[in-house]
Amino acid sequence: MQCTQAGNIRTAAGLVRQHGRDFSPLSSCSEAERDRIEAEVGGYLKACAANVARLEGSVPAVNGAVNATAVAHQHGVVRVMC
Repeated sequence: MQCTQAGNIRTAAGLVRQHGRDFSPLSSCSEAERDRIEAEVGGYLKACAANVARLEGSVPAVNGAVNATAVAHQHGVVRVMC
């Protein structure tokens, strides 16, 4: 799951870098093309958000087998990814 999320983030960042100029006022990109790019980036961002939510849900609760420091660390790692 982490590899999928990292791939989605890299893909979204690549799309933004690749099409960033298309959103400038001087761009020759059509409104339909801008909408398509925006929808594609939005899809990747939604996938990333869903993966982060799954990661948050996978962090175990504090109990006898898992100490609070480890759980706090795992929550911190997920938060850094947001």
